[in-house]
Amino acid sequence: MSRFQKTFPNIQAYVVEEKRLDVEAGVIDGKHDLALILVSNLSNRQKLLSHTLVHSMRRLWLPPKHPLLNQEIITLADVAALPYIQLVIDDAEMTTGAYWRAHNLQPNIIIRTESVEAIRSLVAHRQGVTILSDMMYRPWSLEGSRIEVREVAANIPTMNTGLVWSRAREPSTEARAFIDFCRIEYDSGRLEIRRNMPVERE
Repeated sequence: MSRFQKTFPNIQAYVVEEKRLDVEAGVIDGKHDLALILVSNLSNRQKLLSHTLVHSMRRLWLPPKHPLLNQEIITLADVAALPYIQLVIDDAEMTTGAYWRAHNLQPNIIIRTESVEAIRSLVAHRQGVTILSDMMYRPWSLEGSRIEVREVAANIPTMNTGLVWSRAREPSTEARAFIDFCRIEYDSGRLEIRRNMPVERE
């Protein structure tokens, strides 16, 4: 947003945060010009057009020295044997359930929470494991405890984030400028989602 406003100082962008279904309805009804949303979870694809900016891989979060860290291949069956912490925001539980059912398995859910920070803390302190997007990953909990990640040998869908606009209306000149700007920014790698970056402890 900062770079966009510097590049297009005469365009005023107003940001509104709503639940996903309300965002979709607002774009369809013309209340919103555009939405930045999880395009992998779109409900009304018939009335919306989208452009994906980020494909974020979902991986297994583990505490340090967990036995699975030494295992060359980790399967969903391995994860099913462990206490599992389930995120319940942004349709996360629905998405999780879909790929577990596709493998005829189910996680051993011991805690459901809307807090990603709570999950980081619980994983770091050996209360359970989880599978979440790299977009949410950070190597440290708020307490400064380490969180490790590993890929799972399973067909787990990526979490895709992007721009959405109405199929029934051409974007305005201002909205088109924002769409093209975001495409250029992400395609050039300036806003790349990076994995396993070293983080300094504060």
